[in-house]
Amino acid sequence: TIEATRFSTRIHCSFEPRLSPMAPAVAQVLKPALRFLGRRVVPAVIVIRLIRTPLLHGLQTWIAKGRKEYKRQALEGNYGPVDQEVYQHATVVDGHIPDGLEGVYLRNGPNPAQPVAASIHWFEGDGMIHATTISKGQQVMYCNRYVVTSRLLQERKAGKAIFAKFGDQEGVRGLFVALLELLKAKLGVINMKQGNGTANTALVYHAGRIMALHEGDLPYQVRVHSNGKIETVGRMKIGSGRDAWTMPFTAHPKLDPDTGCLHFIGYNIDKKPFLRYGILSPEGELQHSLVIDLPYPTMLHDFAITRNFALFLHLPLCFDPQAMIKQNSLPIVYKPNFSARIGLMPLRAKSAKEVKWFELPSFMAFHVANAWEESNTVRLMCCVSKGMDMGATEFTEDMGARMTEITLDISSGTASMRTLSDVLCDFPVVHPGLIGRRTRYSWAASFSAKDRQARIDGIAKIDLLANPAPEPAAFSTTAAEAAAARTAGGSPRSPAKESAAVAGPPAGPLPTAPRDCCVSRIQFGPSQYGGEAFFVPRPGDLAKRNGDDDGWLLVYVFDIPLDTSFLHIYDAKTMSSTPLAKIRLPQRVPYGFHTTFISEQQLAKQVV
Repeated sequence: TIEATRFSTRIHCSFEPRLSPMAPAVAQVLKPALRFLGRRVVPAVIVIRLIRTPLLHGLQTWIAKGRKEYKRQALEGNYGPVDQEVYQHATVVDGHIPDGLEGVYLRNGPNPAQPVAASIHWFEGDGMIHATTISKGQQVMYCNRYVVTSRLLQERKAGKAIFAKFGDQEGVRGLFVALLELLKAKLGVINMKQGNGTANTALVYHAGRIMALHEGDLPYQVRVHSNGKIETVGRMKIGSGRDAWTMPFTAHPKLDPDTGCLHFIGYNIDKKPFLRYGILSPEGELQHSLVIDLPYPTMLHDFAITRNFALFLHLPLCFDPQAMIKQNSLPIVYKPNFSARIGLMPLRAKSAKEVKWFELPSFMAFHVANAWEESNTVRLMCCVSKGMDMGATEFTEDMGARMTEITLDISSGTASMRTLSDVLCDFPVVHPGLIGRRTRYSWAASFSAKDRQARIDGIAKIDLLANPAPEPAAFSTTAAEAAAARTAGGSPRSPAKESAAVAGPPAGPLPTAPRDCCVSRIQFGPSQYGGEAFFVPRPGDLAKRNGDDDGWLLVYVFDIPLDTSFLHIYDAKTMSSTPLAKIRLPQRVPYGFHTTFISEQQLAKQVV
């Protein structure tokens, strides 16, 4: 999608290898011939590798390249990758870096290391981290490095891309590409023992470790040295023994500001369990995990926590391989006739039966701003769109997300929602010390409906507390509907039983708050586009600061006429479009995904 249209996070779909029905038959045909050759020419293992590797790669590439048109928009302009890994000084060209802003600003994103043979999806590419380190005395260093994953190492050794692209798995041809990928994994042509993730989505600091994240794999630990250089430590292990976490790990874990625990989820799209929830202790040990029952697999890119609950967004962006044949599409499709479901569960629930499911009309949301409890309700803030086309090459307004408030009434089991702002926006952030707590402001990347590339042109500041009372009912579930959903097991529409499904709440326009809750916007300027901005609080006690917007916004901005990238630092309170500081970087930074800021004190506490 351009970030599913670009503007929402790219969905990072990676299919775990499972033996396809074709694999045994192919293996049985090849084995006698290979055994014969092995006895008479060279050792069998060499023959096997000489034949199967180029044969399967070549066949897969030939099928992928057989399309009339390739989808390569993700390689155009500043979406395209950079070739060099750089470590150089950066220059402050305008303004002054605020006192107290010391640490490293990190941005993760896709950067294909090998040439792309055919199509590539917006969400694909090897993870590359772009780091700008700000030290005392205004010294600034820039460094970009690949996250050295198992996938990257295998392709470097091969000298070409050997893993199938998700962008090539579209339609009937894509089905054969996917089956060949399963066969390659089964025959050892590609090594899946260390996963196939790209670590290209997000970053989080926890228990002295910087984790590079991709929701199709376990995290990779990276280290930023005091001089600003980046290195990959390796693929992490979560838990040990029988309690080890073997599922993928979300790109959006939530750090509880009170306990120091890191809450996370993992999901599968091709086998059960479809969802698992976990908690890491402040020391990084797996403290709790629980399988959550889902009736069918969907993309669960983000979730939320409050002081006492976890919220799971089971939305109708579904895994449906049949769509490759029936709709000539990718195997991830939006099902507008499915209900949107939100699960509410106590943080340390002992059983999945403790999850309470709420239903709303179909919608899509990739990113959560925040959630918190008020009396006997839970308020969830997220960027909601009417739908999603995973195969889109251009942005359409229906895919545009808007900040939306969803209210869950715990007593009645009903839910309601309304749009807070008409501004198209995504990648929302809040004060990191207020995750799961009542928050007034969120900052989100904004873009124009007229830009078919969905490039981010500024930052919107949304007042989440404006008009806090829910409006009556254009978009809500009644108590009767909620009871019916609970009686039916909370699974109103399964892809396998779509024709027999009971209709969910009626679809309709999203109700809007009485006034737009976007209180101010930063515009980057003509022909300047950026990405997700990260909010860095002013150092000091939160209670003594001047509001939860007392701090700075850091964002990479690309200037098209200058063909140059800059780090902009803005005042989050005033939201002036004139940066407090503008830092010229020695290399272009492609548009990417998620960001974070790690203080000097946190950098000094890193562990290996």
